[in-house]
Amino acid sequence: MATELYANDAAGTVAPPGGTTAPSAGTVETWTVTTTSAGPFSAAVTGVSQFHVADPAALSELMTVTNVTGSTWTVTRGAESTGTLPHAAGFTIRQVVSAGALTGTAQFAAANAWPADQYFGSGRPWFDVCAFGADPSGATDSTAAINNALAAVPHGSVVFLPAGTYQTSIPLNVPSGVSLAGAKGSCTAAADATPPAAGAILAPAATFTGTAVIILASGSTGIHISDLWLNCTASPASVDGIATTGAGAAGIYMQNVGIYKATGTAFAAYGGDGWNLVTCLAQNCTGQGFNLPIADSTYINCHAQSCTGDGWTVGANIRLVGCRADLNANGFTINAADGGGYLDTVVLTGCSTQRNNHNGLNVVNTSATGYGFRDPVVATACSFAGDGVNGGAGGGGYAGVAVSGCNTVDLAGTTVLTGTVDVAGGCPAYAISTAVQGSSNAPPTLIQVNGGELNAITGLVNDTAAMGARVRISPMTSYVLGSGYQNGSGTVQTYPVLNAEFTGAQQEIFTQPAGCVATTMSRARCAGAIPGGGAGSAQLTSGTLYIRSIGILAGTLISNITFLTHAQAESGGSNGWYVLLDQNMKVRAVTADQTSATFFAASTMTTLPVGVAYRATYTGLFYVGICVVATGMPSIAGDGAMAAGSAGPAPVFCGSSSTGQTTPPTVGTQMAAASGNGNFNFYAYLS
Repeated sequence: MATELYANDAAGTVAPPGGTTAPSAGTVETWTVTTTSAGPFSAAVTGVSQFHVADPAALSELMTVTNVTGSTWTVTRGAESTGTLPHAAGFTIRQVVSAGALTGTAQFAAANAWPADQYFGSGRPWFDVCAFGADPSGATDSTAAINNALAAVPHGSVVFLPAGTYQTSIPLNVPSGVSLAGAKGSCTAAADATPPAAGAILAPAATFTGTAVIILASGSTGIHISDLWLNCTASPASVDGIATTGAGAAGIYMQNVGIYKATGTAFAAYGGDGWNLVTCLAQNCTGQGFNLPIADSTYINCHAQSCTGDGWTVGANIRLVGCRADLNANGFTINAADGGGYLDTVVLTGCSTQRNNHNGLNVVNTSATGYGFRDPVVATACSFAGDGVNGGAGGGGYAGVAVSGCNTVDLAGTTVLTGTVDVAGGCPAYAISTAVQGSSNAPPTLIQVNGGELNAITGLVNDTAAMGARVRISPMTSYVLGSGYQNGSGTVQTYPVLNAEFTGAQQEIFTQPAGCVATTMSRARCAGAIPGGGAGSAQLTSGTLYIRSIGILAGTLISNITFLTHAQAESGGSNGWYVLLDQNMKVRAVTADQTSATFFAASTMTTLPVGVAYRATYTGLFYVGICVVATGMPSIAGDGAMAAGSAGPAPVFCGSSSTGQTTPPTVGTQMAAASGNGNFNFYAYLS
C-alpha cells in the first residue's frame, strides 16, 4: 500500500524546463525543485512512498512525487487520470490531497476499525504494521516495516499486528512507552511438533542475526507486549525470544505472549525491575523458559514447559501466582539476592511443577561465600510432583524442594508428590534436600514445613548440609514413603503428639543440653535413686533391652543417644549399646558395642554416636533403648516408678523388649514387642 505524509501548506518552485511540456499521462520526469517548506518536500521520510502536488495556476493536472533526493524529484505526470498540461517556466507547486488518497484512507479506516475497537477500546492511538509494508503471509521480510512503525509512532501508541505470520531477520526494537500487540490467538502449551498457528506470529528466519527476536533496550520503560506468538522453529542457535540489553528495562507488562522453540531463553531480563507477566508461555526452548533474575516483579499464570534449561530463574521480592514449570531442568530456581537494604520475600502461591529433570523448587545462594544475604522464600498451597526424573534413572539426590547455601524456606500447605510416569521406581528420591554452597560451604539457615504432604521414594530429607533440627516439619504434615498415589503403594501417615513428655520437652527446650533434638523428660525430674529400684532409678537385668517412649518431629536428624547413670556403676561388663526404634519396634539407629568391663561410670551423662545418622520419617512415637551385659549392672537415672498398670496400655510408655541380647542388632532388625513396666521411666535424650 502506498503511504503519504502531509505537511502544512508545503510549496516549492520547479526549475525550467521541468513541467513546461504536456507529455502522455503516466510519463515519469526528473525535476529540479527549490522548496520553502519542511515535511515531505525536504527529504525522503521513513515509511512514506509518495505525495501529490499541483500547479495552483493549472489545477486540472495532478502530479505524483515518488522520490526526493535533495532538490531532485521523480515526478509522474497526469496522476489519477487527470491528463497533462504545459506549465509556465519556473512555476510554483503546492502539496495537495488527492481523491485517490482520500478514498484509500477511508477504505483503510473502514477495514481496520474493528481491531481498534476490539483491542484498544481505551482510545489510545494505534498503527497497523501492514500500513507500513509488513507482510502477514510470511513470504517476505517484515522486519523493516515493523521497526519503522515502532520508531514512527508517538509515545503511548499501539503498534498492531493483524493475524498472520511475519518473517523477521533482525531484532525488533520496542521503544519506551509503546505497545506491541497482535491479533488474539491461543497461548497454551503446544505439543512438541505443533507450532502456533493462530493469531499474530513473529517468525525469525534461518538467516536471522541478532541476540533476540524482540529487544527491550537498556533503560527502556513502560513497554507493553500482548497477544503475540514467537515461532522460533527456523531460528539459528542462541537467539532469545524477548530480552533486554545493557542495564535492562523497567515497568514491562506482557500478557498472552507465547514463545515456541527459542534457541536461547524465551523471556530474558538481564537487568531492570518491575516486570509483570500474565498468561505467558515458554515452550520447548533450548535455554531457560523465564530467566528473570530481577526484583520487584509479579508473574501470574505463566508456564514454562519442555525447556532444556530451568523453567524459571527469579530474583528478590517476587510474586508468582499460579505459575507452572514442567519437563525442564529445575522447575523454579530462586536466587533471591536482596537489594537496596530492604528485607523482601519471594512468594509462590498456588504454583506447581511436574516431571522436571532435577528439582522442583530449587533455592540457591550463588554469592561467593554462599553466605550472601538472601530473601526468605515462602511457598503456599504449591505442588511439586514427579520431579527428579534424572534422565529416566531417578535418584541422584534430587528432591521436590532443594535448598542450598544461606537461605530460609517456609512451606505452608504445600505438597511434594512422587510419580512413575518417567521412572518406573518413582521419583523424586527425596521430598526435601539440603546442601552447602560457596567457598565457605554455607548451609541453609532454616527450612520449615507446616501442613501439606511430603512424598518421596528414598527418604523424607536428604540433609547433606547437616542442618539437623533446623529442618522443622510440623505434626500437621503427613508423609508417604514409596511411590505413593501413582501406583497405590506407600502408606499415608499422620502423627499427633503421643505423650506428655514430648510437650514438656518442647516447653523446656531452652534448658535442654546443647544439641538436644528430643528428650524423654526434663532433667529436673531425675530425682535420685537407690540401685535396684525405687524413686529415680531401676536396676537393669543383664542382656535385656529396656525402652522408653520419645516423641520426634519428622525430619529430625539423630546422630547421638545419651543416657544418665545414677549412683551405681557397671562392673564385669562385656557389652553395652543404645538403640533408637520406631513405633513398630524396628531398629532405626544403633550405637557401637561398648565392651569395656567398667564403661558405664556412676552419675555420668554418657553419649554414644549412632553408626549411621537417622532422619525421622514421621512425626510421632519412637522408642530409645539401652542394653547392658555385665555381672554388675549400672543404675539409670529417671523419674519415680509409675503407678501400677499405667505403662502397659498401648502405646507402651516404658518397659522392656528383647531378652538374651549380647552384641548390637543391625539397622532394620525387628525387636520383640514392648512390654510395659513403670519402673523403667528413664531419662534420655537425642542429639
